[in-house]
Amino acid sequence: MLEREIGSEFEPVSDAFIGRPTSPPWVHDSEPAYLSAGRQALTAVARKLAADGWTSLYMPLHHCRTMAVPFERCGMRIEYVDVDESMIMSAGALESTIDRLGVAPVLHSETFGARTPPALEKILNSIEQSGTPVIADETHSILQSRPSSFTYRIASLRKLLPLPDGAYVFGLDYMQPDREQGGLSEVVGLRLTAAEQKAAYLRGDRNDKAFLDIYARAENILDEFSDILPMSRQSEVLLASLDYESLSRRRESNATYLAAGLDDISSIRIVNREAVTTAPPYLVVSSDRVLELRTHLTAQGVYCPIHWPPPKESELRRRWKSPVLSMPIDHRYNHRDMQRIIDLIVEFERGRRVSR
Repeated sequence: MLEREIGSEFEPVSDAFIGRPTSPPWVHDSEPAYLSAGRQALTAVARKLAADGWTSLYMPLHHCRTMAVPFERCGMRIEYVDVDESMIMSAGALESTIDRLGVAPVLHSETFGARTPPALEKILNSIEQSGTPVIADETHSILQSRPSSFTYRIASLRKLLPLPDGAYVFGLDYMQPDREQGGLSEVVGLRLTAAEQKAAYLRGDRNDKAFLDIYARAENILDEFSDILPMSRQSEVLLASLDYESLSRRRESNATYLAAGLDDISSIRIVNREAVTTAPPYLVVSSDRVLELRTHLTAQGVYCPIHWPPPKESELRRRWKSPVLSMPIDHRYNHRDMQRIIDLIVEFERGRRVSR
């Protein structure tokens, strides 16, 4: 019997995670503007910073390339600040950067769900209180979001939630554009179709993986938009009905189980250990053979992304941390699936020892 595939894009959410209408965990004192994608939330902030006369930005060295592009397109110079072992911006490195170059807006990310360390939070609060904007990217921590005084808060919602589109931005008086723009409707329609086809494939009702091409088409269409688009009505309805507590509990339970199983494997280091009990996006691990491990898992139907490929610039590549592998632990899976991942990694390690 073939095991079901683990990872990759979300299929439609099961009824087990639909509950009574509740306020999302990232909403505290005010409502955000909801946009179609995280890159558009970043674009909205970047345009505001540029309009206010800011010409440079500090952001973490370990980042997704799409985080930097909106600010570059607005003509801003980016200085990349070194990160600590959990891939969070280093407080000492940020202080050194400020001492060397002066104060500038900071884009801070709670990467892999890690909480902002007190020393870094103190520096960021000081920057914000001086009148310099601080942007908090909460993409990886939306299910355990805390009240924040930072100037802007942004997140892509599709990384942790089974939505066809969605992102938020706090701190901008933003006029929502026409929700019925053709491009947005096409992207959402493609993603919904792909999600249904993936569900059919996992049930055994389809033999092909045409849904992968459909997902890619939707992403390519979205990449072409320079306009900032609103979140779709389909995602709006889902946001109002998701059971966020159940989604969080499942992630935390899976992450805890998987972390315990990997603790016995000496070659594996858990990067976001402190986030295990705060509904992380993945359980993220490092190893001296990450790429080979990923190939082994992929061959067995376990799809683990690498967050993120190193940049092309030689100076940034030199400072880049070793590749890390993101293990799926989301609401679609249970302890049996986590045990399967553990067993496959143990199998990989045994094979490595034999080949030496």
